[in-house]
Amino acid sequence: MSFRAVCITWGYFRKWRNGGKMPDELKDLDNLKPIDHAVVAKPHTPVYKMHRYFARRPWSVFRALIEHYSNPGSIVLDPFCGGGVTVVEGLRLGRKVIGVDINPLATFITRCEVLTCKLDELEKEFKRIEAEVKDKINAI
Repeated sequence: MSFRAVCITWGYFRKWRNGGKMPDELKDLDNLKPIDHAVVAKPHTPVYKMHRYFARRPWSVFRALIEHYSNPGSIVLDPFCGGGVTVVEGLRLGRKVIGVDINPLATFITRCEVLTCKLDELEKEFKRIEAEVKDKINAI
């Protein structure tokens, strides 16, 4: 199954609803050409360095695939989400992403990568814990 086959887009519904005319801001995925250039695999960014999942894939390649073969608002299915690259990059590009995996570690890692966090609350909690254990740690 190709990557394109799992990119289901709301564009099809919008095309049907608009009398067969695709809105200008969306690509017509039915007539899409393959990527005609090399996509360079870039080093992992911090979100992917938080784990060493064995199936971690190059984020830049998957980002290019998602960007090319789907529209903002499209649903992207990753049936083997592994280290979460497709899920993270899909969300960053404004896609609706479904990531599943039989391995609970894979889904745990993926959830942690996309978990929202209020940085001020995290910093406040870190300082509280640091103050609580600082003397114990320094005594070691």
